[in-house]
Amino acid sequence: MADGISLEEFGEALSDLLGKEAMNAEESLDEIIEKRTKQIRDRLRQRSPKDTGGYAKGWRVKTVTRNHEKVKVIYNAEKPWLTYILEYGNQHQPAQPHIRKIVLEAADEIIEELVDRL
Repeated sequence: MADGISLEEFGEALSDLLGKEAMNAEESLDEIIEKRTKQIRDRLRQRSPKDTGGYAKGWRVKTVTRNHEKVKVIYNAEKPWLTYILEYGNQHQPAQPHIRKIVLEAADEIIEELVDRL
């Protein structure tokens, strides 16, 4: 028998290594999401339409459980009914898109940061 490890031992070692890397990636993503949700909230506060200021100041972040997973939710606690009207408009109010732009920017930033960490 040649020096070295068996194919079964190699498979187990590789499986362990991949498991550790997956846990590392998940922890990194959790850290990134935690930080970025607060940044998204702050951007929404800055870039939201400000008639009286209540809507812009109303952005909050909370953690909820969905399908046994913890999820960050960014929502407007002060005037939640305005989010759709302002973002998409209606027959009385022209659209003032502000949410989609911020979310798309943040998604790109999250992916870039995760790739850099891994």
